[in-house]
Formats: sequence, structure tokens, C-alpha cells
Amino acid sequence: MVLVILKEVYSFMEELNSFLPLLGFFAGFQVNTPPQPSVHITHATNWLTKAERLYGMNSPKLVPFLYELSQRLIDYGPNNYKGALPLLERAYEIQSGKTNKDEPGSAEAMAKLGECVLFAGETGRAEDLLKLSVSMMEEIPGVQDHFKGLGYAAMAFLETAKANPGTNPVMLKLQLSANPAPLNSLPPGAQDSAAKALDIYNAVQSRKYADSTFQTVNSFNYEAMARAFNLEETMKGSFSDAVKGLKNSPAGSAGREGCFIATQVYGSYDCFEVKTLRKFRDEKLKKSFAGKVFIDIYYKTGPYIAILISRSPIISNLFRSVLDRFIRRRPEK
Repeated sequence: MVLVILKEVYSFMEELNSFLPLLGFFAGFQVNTPPQPSVHITHATNWLTKAERLYGMNSPKLVPFLYELSQRLIDYGPNNYKGALPLLERAYEIQSGKTNKDEPGSAEAMAKLGECVLFAGETGRAEDLLKLSVSMMEEIPGVQDHFKGLGYAAMAFLETAKANPGTNPVMLKLQLSANPAPLNSLPPGAQDSAAKALDIYNAVQSRKYADSTFQTVNSFNYEAMARAFNLEETMKGSFSDAVKGLKNSPAGSAGREGCFIATQVYGSYDCFEVKTLRKFRDEKLKKSFAGKVFIDIYYKTGPYIAILISRSPIISNLFRSVLDRFIRRRPEK
């Protein structure tokens, strides 16, 4: 029995010998190189897809996943706010569709949507959303501070943008980042909201850096404030808690062993071809040492190969041709 296993391992390693430099590159890339922006987006997209499959398309449980993916698109995506807008539209529709309209989630979703709409270039609609969200947050108990801060900061930025007609909102944000504006230099309509946003910002930052010498900020820097409020949301753990809940579900367990390449090639985790490959993995590969080695290497390199496939129809067609031939040779049961 031992000789049989050793022979199998030797044979497998011989076959892999020519691919080891490439596999070493991918493994080293994963460990030593920070994830590329597209990987951040891909991971968040995959979690949202799994959550939709488990909870349905209109469940409030999707909201943390929608927020996380929208923020990653803003931070890393090619279209930034315009790319994030449909996701925040969904989150707002889900939250505002609840039976109890007066709960914090609706006002919070409206604030995030209003900010996104503002930087997507729809100033009029952004004003309506932000004014209503700020009004609701002042009346509804339980709204988290970082959402309030974001709403006030976006409202102050909107008034500043209105006082500078023709200025691109993104460029104005960069200008305020390079040269933060003292409160008394802001347009009159922006000063009250900016003061409230700064009060919340200073309170959030002083709690975060309680053991250090945090100095109160008195100038309006929208980008720094928005990043601090979004980081506070991350630290609250709503997304990480949502991921843990999903991982503990049957769908989440399947997600931890995802067929990255096949799903990218065929466009669905639940299509016949991907199910056939998962069955081969479970019934054949997992039962041999060599197969387990292959699976481990696959899980390390698969996400990166899937990204390459997504960027090149030629590579995608090549992988599909190989997988199609392999699947045709599998007996149907």
C-alpha cells in the first residue's frame, strides 16, 4: 500500500515538474504581494453572490455586502462612484422597503446613496436625498455616529459645491484634501453641517486614539472625514459578521471550496459543467494524496487565474475547450 502511494505521488510530481515555476510564481505572488485592486472587488463580489443565493435578492441581510462592494468599487474601481451607484440604490430600496420605515437603516442607506449620487454628478437628486437623510437621522434614535457624520459632511460638501458652480465634485474634494478649509471660510449654508460633521469626526477619532495625543481638527477636509467614517463602519464589523454568518451556512461552506476558474469560464457556480467538476473533485481528487495536493495548489492560484480569464476572451475560450473535453469524458450518473 505504501509503495502504491509513493508511486502515485512520484508520478504526480513528475507531471507537475514543468509547471512548478509557474505555480511557485502564483503562490509567491499570493503570499508576498498585496492583493491587487481587482482582487478586492472580486472577493466582495463573490461574497455578495453567495449571499444572494442563500438569502434571496431582496433580503436585508444583503445590505452589509452591498455596502462593502460599493466602497471597494469607490476605492479601487475604474468607474468609482458611478460603478457603486446601482449597489447603493439596491441597499436603499431594501432598507426603505422594510415594514418599519422609521428605523435607522433607512436613513443610513439614504445618506450613503446621497453621497454617491453627489459624486456621480447628480447634484439635484443628491440634495434631496441628503436633506431628507439628515432630517431623519436627527429624529430617529439609534443611527450610528459614522453614518450621521457622513450625512453632515456630504451635506456641507454639497453646499460648498453649489457655491462653486462648474467645479467638478471630485476635483473639489481633492482641493479640500490638499487645503482643508477653516469653518468660517466655507459658504454660509455649509458651515452648520460642517461643524456637526467635525464634532462627530473628532469624537470618533478621539475614541479611536484614546491612548495617544489626538489633536482636535477644526478644518473641513471631506476626503479625510469620509474615509474615517467608512473605516469606523468597517471596524464595527457589520461586513465581517455577515461573512461569518454566511460561512457557517451550507452555501458558505460550498463557497470556501469554490471552483474559481470553472465558474469564471462558464459564468455560473450552479451550471451543469461546474457541478460535474465539483463532483469529480469530491469523488476522485479528495480521495488521493496527489489529488489533495492539486486541490491545495488550485485554491492558492485559482482566484488569480480566474482574473486573467475574465480579462481575455482568448484565454477563457482556451480553458473552456480543455474543460469541455474533460467533462465530455466524465460518465453521467
